Amino acid sequence: GKGQLRVEPGNEKAFGHATSKDLKTWQHHPRILEAVPGTWEGMVVSAPSVIQHDGTYYMFYTGFDDRVPGKQTIGLATSQDLFDWKRHPGNPVYEVPEWAERRPDGWIDCRDSHVLKYGDEFLLFTMVTHKEGKGAIALASSKNLIDWKDLGPAVVTFKEPDSPSVFELQGIFYMFISSAYGKQLLCAANPKTGPWEEIPFR
Repeated sequence: GKGQLRVEPGNEKAFGHATSKDLKTWQHHPRILEAVPGTWEGMVVSAPSVIQHDGTYYMFYTGFDDRVPGKQTIGLATSQDLFDWKRHPGNPVYEVPEWAERRPDGWIDCRDSHVLKYGDEFLLFTMVTHKEGKGAIALASSKNLIDWKDLGPAVVTFKEPDSPSVFELQGIFYMFISSAYGKQLLCAANPKTGPWEEIPFR
């Protein structure tokens, strides 16, 4: 497409793939995980988050359903080499929690997951919209990266807090969220229980 909107023809229909040995020069490879018409990921595939565990790479990504425009869920694909990816047969593996909004027209915000290993389990942070209409980052936990337990909202914040990114630095966990409606940087000593406190950008 001419712009970056997902609704434009050709946009967000697969994931680009490139490799580098110096993080400066990149070799492009064939795209992976193309959208599959008539399915939960028929309109758009977007926002991959990859983690390695026991020799396998796990990619969590958003699928937009082309049968119910705006319905979003989270799927899983695995790889041994980062080139050949296999979709999980039980996809999607994560759907919007009960406390989140489901619009009458079928639109459901549930996208941009970020996966983090914490102790002996994994945490999944996902952008959703609360039933109250506020934006939120949903939190779920898993022992096997397939079966996810809802832990409620990690953060309730501005509208459409897209692309949560969570990482640890010197024993403190940080979360970046942003959209056209705002941006936040938060921190917590425990990413599972919180509380997440806003800190200023510097």
